[in-house]
Amino acid sequence: MIDPNKLYQLQPGQKRRKLALTLGELERDIAGIPEPGMEYNFTRMSRQQYTKTVCNIVLEDPQLPEDTAKELKKLIDSPVFDERRVCNFARNALLALIGTFPAEWDLVIAPHTPAIDENGI
Repeated sequence: MIDPNKLYQLQPGQKRRKLALTLGELERDIAGIPEPGMEYNFTRMSRQQYTKTVCNIVLEDPQLPEDTAKELKKLIDSPVFDERRVCNFARNALLALIGTFPAEWDLVIAPHTPAIDENGI
């Protein structure tokens, strides 16, 4: 994961793309399916605090629509912090700004055990 302070050194377009990639990595980590070598390992803060920090950087984007910013802020400040939902919302907001729209292959779904019926099938 990138140090949040390094994001301030990037140009706006680069920053949006890096934030979107970072939020995707976080989503996969939260779901328990990080790509090899992309597990959360930032030692200075918990993953939850890192997520909030990164999303607060998203809120600083002057091109972020006001209603989107309000919703993201509400999600960040919620008493029950849904880390995965916040990441997904912020990532999709950034993709819209970048002009890249999400597709079904962007959906992050953790693997699960198939259901077994009463016959063991």
